Amino acid sequence: DGGAPVLTDDVSLQVFMEHLKKLAVSSTT
Repeated sequence: DGGAPVLTDDVSLQVFMEHLKKLAVSSTT
């Protein structure tokens, strides 16, 4: 385990996508 855990369920994927959206918003403002 030398990296981020592999999340295969949809809930974890949605949380990951929300995190990317927040990063994108914070970088553009």
